[in-house]
Amino acid sequence: MEAQNFNLPLTFQQVANIVKQLPKSEKKILVDILNKDELDCDSTHTHLASQKILEQDWLNQEEDQAWQHL
Repeated sequence: MEAQNFNLPLTFQQVANIVKQLPKSEKKILVDILNKDELDCDSTHTHLASQKILEQDWLNQEEDQAWQHL
């Protein structure tokens, strides 16, 4: 199934009502899509959150000297 973007002025309640009308099999597909998007978002947040901590260890004079020959 190819993802398509639509710019429709729908409220959350309207979307919820549409989803309620879907067959159970399509609701499961929708849940899988939403869960995958959430996981992708979580990994991005983890990456960004850990970046500052890693900078403390990696962005210093000692590390620059250790990696200078590469």
